Amino acid sequence: SVYNFGDNANSTVRNAIKAQVDKLMHNAFTDFHSELPVSYAELLMELMPEGFGKVFYSNSGTEANEAAVKFSQIFTKRQYMLAFYNSFHGRTKGSLALTASKSIQRAHFGPFPATVHVPFPYCYRCPLKQKYPDCGFACIDYIKKYPLSKEVDPIEISALIFEPIQGEGGYIVPPL
Repeated sequence: SVYNFGDNANSTVRNAIKAQVDKLMHNAFTDFHSELPVSYAELLMELMPEGFGKVFYSNSGTEANEAAVKFSQIFTKRQYMLAFYNSFHGRTKGSLALTASKSIQRAHFGPFPATVHVPFPYCYRCPLKQKYPDCGFACIDYIKKYPLSKEVDPIEISALIFEPIQGEGGYIVPPL
């Protein structure tokens, strides 16, 4: 969702970018159609498991997250989202509900109410004061015991939105 190739991009990647600029630099695929996004969608569909029948393009990560929330709530008919503390998923109204920063939420009118935040597996500064690997993933047990039994019934959760490695929350890599 962002252009982040760096100054020392792989020469193959750099040359592909240069060649693409000569063909088509950018257009909003949701409103104006061209051959490239259609070809790319067809290629993606070949890689997907049976049953995935559509490709959705968005202009940003926050827009993709908004769409994921809408799709999951429509498909599951459930309203709650699960997200991690220290997460960042964007600055649009729906994405702010997933973003765990209360100051960012207040500055942008507050979150949608149907989001439950849980601790991210951050072993270096464990929010549960445990030590990895002896903890046995206490953070997962905590999620099962507290939010998923006292705050919201798991049957009400439509999706978990997460960053595999947290960025804005401190570049946190979870254990493998």
